[in-house]
Amino acid sequence: MFRKRIRRLLRIYLNIYDDICMRCNLCVSTCPSHKVIKDFNPRKRVDSARRVLKREYKRGDIDLLFTCLLCGSCKISCPFSLDIPEIVYLARSLLALEGEAPEDLVKIYFKAEREGNSFGISREKIDKIISETSKIASEEKPRELYVPGPLDISLYEDVFINNCELLKEMRIRWTVSSEAVELGGNIGIDMSRPDLGLKILNNVLREAEKMNIKKIIIGDCGADYKWLIYSQRFFPDLIYKPSYNIEFVSIYELFMRSFSRYIKRRDVAIHDPCSMTRTADLERSYLKLFEKPNKPLNNGLYTLCCGAGGGLSIRRDNDSLSKKLMNEISCLRLRQLIRSSEDIKMITSPCIKCLTAFLTASLYIGYEYEIEPLSNILLKCVKNV
Repeated sequence: MFRKRIRRLLRIYLNIYDDICMRCNLCVSTCPSHKVIKDFNPRKRVDSARRVLKREYKRGDIDLLFTCLLCGSCKISCPFSLDIPEIVYLARSLLALEGEAPEDLVKIYFKAEREGNSFGISREKIDKIISETSKIASEEKPRELYVPGPLDISLYEDVFINNCELLKEMRIRWTVSSEAVELGGNIGIDMSRPDLGLKILNNVLREAEKMNIKKIIIGDCGADYKWLIYSQRFFPDLIYKPSYNIEFVSIYELFMRSFSRYIKRRDVAIHDPCSMTRTADLERSYLKLFEKPNKPLNNGLYTLCCGAGGGLSIRRDNDSLSKKLMNEISCLRLRQLIRSSEDIKMITSPCIKCLTAFLTASLYIGYEYEIEPLSNILLKCVKNV
């Protein structure tokens, strides 16, 4: 079912591309991976997608498609806003569903399917951190369910706890659940397995309905924001429909309403995550947490990607090509942020995966200042008031 639908969608998107593309190469000039490897660019990836549709692809096509950041720079720079990231995503998904994804991702698929989350995190680990954070949650009957993201419950438990502390300060009726720790974006988007991503998303919706939740709070995982958009665009009929309307809201929208202008520091540069800024249309609410935010070079929609998108951060330990691209792109972006002001002493981002990329890049370029999650900075400011 998935393969037949994706093949049909890919054919439609490629036909539109072929009818409209003027071969102006503006998409090539803005592609982050092209800045590192000249042979890697959006037009070549579209050619690879076309070969996937025709079942004429080779190993090089798989490498080209699975090293795309899915950041959307090509789409933004295109005069006609052609859906190149969507073409790449559909081709990757078709390959993954047909068992032709890179071997390192196939191993993760098995773990994800077994454990019910993108990174194959064990139930014991999830239960432990949820038990700890549930003590912070509202004691009243909850109306809102906070869904953090897989990195928050595996590598950045302090960020998860800090976000919970900030929600507590807001005095809203919220809770957490071990059955709802992510929305499926990492496996559904970055690892291109929409079937597994939908399974995770639908489990969250069922859990929310069972708890009579009115609102789901999306955490700081950029892939989850993008997955909500892609899943509704490509698979609307396969998303579980609760018996009543459940609203999705960004945790940063909530923070902005309660903590607007709380961060008064002028030495912090903010990185705009491409999955939040370009795809989810958050209106950059996280900038409103600052009294006077430092606007980085390439401000807004044309911001260079952090280098961790599209699954590169997941594959870097097992794939030398992904490691090279992620490291060099994240170093380029980190240098941009440092140069955005002479006063910069700290880098932050609302996306936890972006911060992971910058922490790695800082080791390569010898950056000596702090790289802090946005919620950590905000919590310190709130506690000091």
